[in-house]
Amino acid sequence: RKPIIAHIGRFDPWKGIHRTIATFRRVRKEAECQLIVAGGLAVDDPEGHRMLESVRRETADDADIHVLNLSLADRLENWREVNALQRAAAVVMQPSTREGFGLVITEALWKARPVIGANVGAIPLQLKDGDNGYFYETPQKTADRVLRWLKRPQEAEAMGMRGRQFVRDHFLMPDRITDYL
Repeated sequence: RKPIIAHIGRFDPWKGIHRTIATFRRVRKEAECQLIVAGGLAVDDPEGHRMLESVRRETADDADIHVLNLSLADRLENWREVNALQRAAAVVMQPSTREGFGLVITEALWKARPVIGANVGAIPLQLKDGDNGYFYETPQKTADRVLRWLKRPQEAEAMGMRGRQFVRDHFLMPDRITDYL
């Protein structure tokens, strides 16, 4: 099967979806892979609908890019779909231009997946550049990082395990309760 690069998050202009697509297209020139862009729409967010249509137009002629509009009607079903996508991914990307605490990033780290995020908002609290993931720079520089992981899966696995340990050390509830007490 072709390795999966996954971008998971709301269809929002700030989520960096176009950055992910540009990076993927550079990666695919050198490695066989596929991109899954999966997200949901808030019922009260017309910008999300415009973003989804923009992504669909940009990727319509590309059989290796799969755009999934995940339903939010059943939260448990949505959680299962996101969980499956993260676990199947070789790399998870979230190169947002604005972001609070990126839950998708921490979820992917917990699943021991190498992550590309952006050096914005609270993401630097989650990603330690070069240790448990990398910050997005440019499509080409980021593609070079992704290609390295695809060509050297043992390095990707080691980085993913460091990410999992980082989440264990900093974000699990028992530790937060201990900090509070």
